[in-house]
Amino acid sequence: MLNEKAKWIWISPTFSQNEYVAFEGSYEYSRGKAILRIAAETDYILYVNHRLVSFGQFAGYPFEKYYDEIDLSEFSREGSNTLTVTVRYEGVNSATHIDDGGGLIFSLEIDGELALVSDENILCGYDGRYIAGQTRLITPQLGLTSGMKSGTYKADRQSVEVKKTRNIKKRPVKKTVLGDFIEAQPISEGSRIYDLGREEAGYLKIKLRSPSQASVKVVYGEHLADKEVRYLIGKRDFSVDIEADSGEEEFILLFLRIAARYLQVYAPDKTEILSIGLLPSRYPLTEKPFALTGLDKEIYDTSIRTLRLCMNTHYEDCPWREQALYVLDSRNQMLCGYYAFEETEFQRENLKFIAKGTREDGFLELTYPAVNTPAIPLTSFSAL
Repeated sequence: MLNEKAKWIWISPTFSQNEYVAFEGSYEYSRGKAILRIAAETDYILYVNHRLVSFGQFAGYPFEKYYDEIDLSEFSREGSNTLTVTVRYEGVNSATHIDDGGGLIFSLEIDGELALVSDENILCGYDGRYIAGQTRLITPQLGLTSGMKSGTYKADRQSVEVKKTRNIKKRPVKKTVLGDFIEAQPISEGSRIYDLGREEAGYLKIKLRSPSQASVKVVYGEHLADKEVRYLIGKRDFSVDIEADSGEEEFILLFLRIAARYLQVYAPDKTEILSIGLLPSRYPLTEKPFALTGLDKEIYDTSIRTLRLCMNTHYEDCPWREQALYVLDSRNQMLCGYYAFEETEFQRENLKFIAKGTREDGFLELTYPAVNTPAIPLTSFSAL
């Protein structure tokens, strides 16, 4: 569990939508097990000595949060080490998150001895690698978009303590695993529409070169219409902004898991797109073997892949436009998963997680974690 000396901290006592704050501390290491326990609101990316270690917060409830337990031994070097955590505070209620203010809490123990803890001694600063203050909704289910820019950060301010629950439990499911980069290919010579070959879910990675500062928009979708990626659908907006300096740069956006078949880039003519695609993320599972051939095998393989695309920190009704844990959608996924995969932990923990969010009137929310959703009586009765 988290050390009792750990405090929830932030850059100020107040919060603004789409804030990105970098926290930094140092610790000494010689040998032994270096175990970090960490939780953040809304999401985090962790570095040790500027090397990416982990990312991705399991979204909780205001009355119960979840920490990740991460072994830093292989990332630590003898002597002084720098631990950096960039936290994104989103600041809206959605079908996948309950707004509870920004915050970070962690404790690092080496062979059981406290080496670093979140408190007012941790320095912080706004992270200039991300576009702050964006209020553009992707969808009501997914909340606000995230964007990147050329920049840096300077952790030169003392953190302040903020109040949140001390009921923080260990993450109930495994973390997803990043796969090898899937580079999308232009659909024709000179085109800025790129095809991933099939539906993929993961994190945007783009490398570009520009003779001057450039505003770049990357849009993503599942089909083409009017010879473009259909990314504006009603009030839904499936796009990411990138503000690039001159020269060659690479951006990896780990604060937004996206899914798509097609990507399209809107950028100045002289801005070259050197590569673009996704770093796929998959929940680690062991698939059960089935002796099938022909069309039966094709159907089965497609079904298994669909199930896996819809498993992230919890079940998702779809990987592109909602990524939400719906009760009846997840019920069907669970039942199919019992036949498809060896593991049953994911099903059990999703059910327990849903149960914790039961409304005062006894009905289930439409999605989890969420508040004030339109409860569907049939959903609650079917789940009983």
